[in-house]
Amino acid sequence: MNVPPITHITKQQYDSVCNAMLPQFKKLPSQLSYHNFDHILGVIRATDYLLQKEGVPVEERWMILTAALLHDCGFLKAYQNHEELSCDIAREILPVHGYSAENIDDICRLIMATKLPQTPLDHYSQILCDADLYYLGTDSFLPIANNLYKELKAVGFIKTEEEWNEKQLNFLHQHQYFTKTAIAELAPKKQQNVVALEGSGK
Repeated sequence: MNVPPITHITKQQYDSVCNAMLPQFKKLPSQLSYHNFDHILGVIRATDYLLQKEGVPVEERWMILTAALLHDCGFLKAYQNHEELSCDIAREILPVHGYSAENIDDICRLIMATKLPQTPLDHYSQILCDADLYYLGTDSFLPIANNLYKELKAVGFIKTEEEWNEKQLNFLHQHQYFTKTAIAELAPKKQQNVVALEGSGK
């Protein structure tokens, strides 16, 4: 799978965007019990980990970490179509921090790959997609999934726990990890989580 060329972003540029945006994420609506400040930080950490494990050169990581930082910033504007709104925000703010039009196109391509169902077209978007749903293959699955249930109910996307359980199991069965690291380290635990969920009757 080919990786498109990337014009290198520096750590200083990335840090500048972080300093501008992280305070904004603390203003996300309180009903977003899943897509919140902690989720964004978690995706950044998971992205950083996968970048290292997948052997991505250091000078190329800041571009992908920028996409991780901004991938859900569209929730600051609206719930639906938040990926497109995230790209709108990226195109608005990133030039101020020295990102080129090519840089921003790359970042928006990565962000749009996370839109469900995920559609990663290259290694870097695979990394971001796996980082975004990292929790599925961890011991934190149940509490984080419960936060998502609360959020979807709060915004009116689901009405009952039964509806949620059906949708969650269907999603888990259809989901797949893409990177070698996630397949090796997360997929087995994700399968255990699926079996436990099915067995619990929840």
